[in-house]
Amino acid sequence: MKRKDGSLLAVGTTANQLSTGELLVIVRDISDRMQAEEARQRLLAYEQAARAEAEAARARLFDLFMQAPAAMTLLRGPEHRFEFANPLALRHRDRADVVGKTTREVMPEVMEQGILAILDKVYTTGTPFVGTEFPARVDRRGDGVLEEAYYNVVHQPLRDAQGDIEGILIHSVEVTEQVQARRRVEELNRQLEAEKDASRLAQQDAEARASELTAIFEAMTDGVAVCDASGEIRYTNAAYRSMMALEEDADPSLLQLDNRSVWLAARDLEGRPLPKEQLAVPRVLRGEHLAGAHAMDFLCCTRKGADIIVNVSGAPIRDARGQIVGGVVVFRDVTRRHRLEQQLQYSEQKLRSLVESNIFGITVSDIDGRMYETNERLVEILGYSKDELLAQTFNWYQLIPPDLQQTERQVMQTLLTTGTLPPREKEYLRKDGKRVPVLVAATMIDQQRHHALRVILDISEQKAAERRKQDFLSMVSHELRTPLTVIQGSLDLALMQINLRTSFLAPEAEGLLGQVEKVLKLAIRQAEIETRLVEDLLEVSRLEMHSFELSVQRENLVTIIEETVANQQQAAHTRNIELVLPPDEVVPVMVDAGRIGQVLTNYLTNALQYAPVDRVVSVRLEVTGIVARVSVHDQGPGLTPEQQQWVWERFYQAAAPGLHGPEGGLGLGLAIARAIVEQHHGQVGVESAPGRGATFWFTLPLEVAPEGGPWERNWMPSRMLCNDEL
Repeated sequence: MKRKDGSLLAVGTTANQLSTGELLVIVRDISDRMQAEEARQRLLAYEQAARAEAEAARARLFDLFMQAPAAMTLLRGPEHRFEFANPLALRHRDRADVVGKTTREVMPEVMEQGILAILDKVYTTGTPFVGTEFPARVDRRGDGVLEEAYYNVVHQPLRDAQGDIEGILIHSVEVTEQVQARRRVEELNRQLEAEKDASRLAQQDAEARASELTAIFEAMTDGVAVCDASGEIRYTNAAYRSMMALEEDADPSLLQLDNRSVWLAARDLEGRPLPKEQLAVPRVLRGEHLAGAHAMDFLCCTRKGADIIVNVSGAPIRDARGQIVGGVVVFRDVTRRHRLEQQLQYSEQKLRSLVESNIFGITVSDIDGRMYETNERLVEILGYSKDELLAQTFNWYQLIPPDLQQTERQVMQTLLTTGTLPPREKEYLRKDGKRVPVLVAATMIDQQRHHALRVILDISEQKAAERRKQDFLSMVSHELRTPLTVIQGSLDLALMQINLRTSFLAPEAEGLLGQVEKVLKLAIRQAEIETRLVEDLLEVSRLEMHSFELSVQRENLVTIIEETVANQQQAAHTRNIELVLPPDEVVPVMVDAGRIGQVLTNYLTNALQYAPVDRVVSVRLEVTGIVARVSVHDQGPGLTPEQQQWVWERFYQAAAPGLHGPEGGLGLGLAIARAIVEQHHGQVGVESAPGRGATFWFTLPLEVAPEGGPWERNWMPSRMLCNDEL
């Protein structure tokens, strides 16, 4: 309808015929409705266009998801049902079969790996999950075999128009190969670093070993030279340079192969020049090992021209492939050893000559008495054949008289303890049962002290001569003692008659008798001195002839010393005698107490005579092992070395400065003392120097304690009479 202003107006009309016949027309303005319809049509067209555009966009997004280089999966609902999965998401499954199914149904293997819990958390909290190199074990081939895989994954929650979570978009890229490659690279790097560390440690170890080896070489007393494959010396230690008289800053060219061959002038032990190929370095570089029997001795010159004998050993140095790259040679100066060997050979020749000369009887036996070597002289002395003496059934103790068996065992114990047995007289049993006097010395010849060498001299002729001499000496002594006894008795009787007179004489007669009494007493003292001298002669005669009896019994050496010192102190009450005893109250010995007291009395008498009256004389008893040692020390003028050599000889008198020798003696006291001690299997000695006094000592073997306990001070003595050498 056209309006007045000429504009058109949209109207709607309704015509109804009235009962009057009139036509009722109703006109309505429908312009708003028309505008709304037009707007609706426009919106519909827009919606259709938008829907078409959305479908196109969705199609493009679908194509994008399908062509994406990553796995894209869309899960809906709390059960995480598959709504979409691109080809990379389910490579080994039919995508059509998984749509609408839950994750548990499609991928049951991931349930125990914690992935479902992650999906639940993303769905319930709306917090995205981002995993880098996330590990998972998947069934790639659908055969139930799980393989380890790694993914870079994002779980993104999806929301509807109201903002509620309706699903999860999963974007994942498999990086298994990259992870494995990186791990291989990391492993290779670790191996490389480990190899570097190992190489560095090996280098450090090699340097440490080289330093240690150098230190060892420098500390060695043997000379060491290290050469390269060409034979040139690259290193020498201090011992080598000292041995060869090389200066520390010597010209290195001296050690070049050609130069050192000239000044070394190597020769064999006969003096013949050695060819260059026979020298140690060339032999080592040929692969020889010079050691043990293959080591070589040769003569050479030092840089100063001195000849030395060296023992050379060595070995090649090889690389990892076994190729010889050098050598090490060790030089030992054996000049002194060769000289000693020559001396030993000479000594052996002399000993062999001595053995074969048959001057002495010589034998080697073990401590059990089995003999292993003997010479012809011993065969002659004993009357046995060599085969009989060396037989396994023959024993050394068969040569010992029965009454000396125990003593021989004590002597063997002394030999085992000290290693040597000084010369001493014995008697052996010949095969015919006769006794033969001998002089025996022995020494142990091995470190284990299992074998002993005995040297035996037959002294039968000397003993016969001594017996004749002692018979003569005894006869002379007896002839002297008889008139001395008569003289001493007469003097005693005359003195007694003077002392027993009852009447008094005139003063002149009394004075004359007093002079006579004085002369008689002087004569008696001189007669006593002469008697003592004769007794000494008889004593030494008996000792040398072994014709006196020793009353040997178990004694306490402490008691003997105490009693002897007490007697001497009483006789010389103005002198000071010091006694030093060991802590043990009992020192058991098998001795003749009187004879041992006689020895100590002689020592003390000499000490008191030679020492100044205001000086102390010391007596000391010491026990070491199975030996007791008694010593007497004075602070007198001392003895010269020459006097010490002769002081034990018969008739020797050592005159000290200011003295004219022992008053009224024959010089037999110490000789008698030595004989008594040796009869007891002991030793005597003296330690002295001029101006420092003297210490006279003697030793005695200890007696083994009886079974059942230690020695007691009141044991019952066991007496043994001896009229021969113990």
